[in-house]
Amino acid sequence: MDIEQAKYEKLWKMDTYRRFSPGEKIAHVFLEVAKHCKGIQKTVLDAGCGTGRGGLKIFRESNSRVTFLDFTSDPLDSAAKLLVRNGTAAFVQQSLIDDITLPRFDYVYCTDVMEHIPPEDVDTVLSNILSAGDRVFIQLSTVPDGMGVLIGEKLHLTIEQPEWWQEKIESLGSTIIDSAVKHTACWFYCEGTVKVPRESVDKDVEERETQGETNPADIVTEDVSNVQTEESPTVTQEETSNADETTNNAG
Repeated sequence: MDIEQAKYEKLWKMDTYRRFSPGEKIAHVFLEVAKHCKGIQKTVLDAGCGTGRGGLKIFRESNSRVTFLDFTSDPLDSAAKLLVRNGTAAFVQQSLIDDITLPRFDYVYCTDVMEHIPPEDVDTVLSNILSAGDRVFIQLSTVPDGMGVLIGEKLHLTIEQPEWWQEKIESLGSTIIDSAVKHTACWFYCEGTVKVPRESVDKDVEERETQGETNPADIVTEDVSNVQTEESPTVTQEETSNADETTNNAG
């Protein structure tokens, strides 16, 4: 067990930490911008699910098939665990630093996660999230955490402004469909990407060098746009503000 996983194994045993769920509070925004999530059953990956209350709300309001994914062993609330036990949902224990090899999802829902990732792992984790689904919703905090005091540890390890995150997402080959910023938090609704296998990139670089090209391609993701783009409705300032306040209180 690495240091980061050990931190959250401790935290998910604490009621004070479990009390806040940014994913639950902003799920309604995701359901508004991802309007095609409703109706015909879709697949949703709750990446870095924590208690699972975000994915649970999405399930209840859209009837989507939700897969909860977290690197800790037992983070889910009882209601989310019940969905897993009866086969309505699934739980996968996995680090987001590792490639997500599950079947591609219609949607990836990732809230209150990226700011917790060490800076040196941000590109890897973000690339894995963006390439796991056709549409990706990412919400994060842009300020220091308020819960690390519970274990004497810093929880928000990558604190950057929304513009930085936007550039990071776009640099990995994704197109941002919609986004919002409110003081201490922001969210992005993006097109998914496709990862190019490492061996394919190496072969391409070798061929370019053989042909005398001096600037071989070094981007390992490419945009895919074969899914119809939803027209994203305007999210009210009040909705974004409510989600922002919850994120500011959470770890």
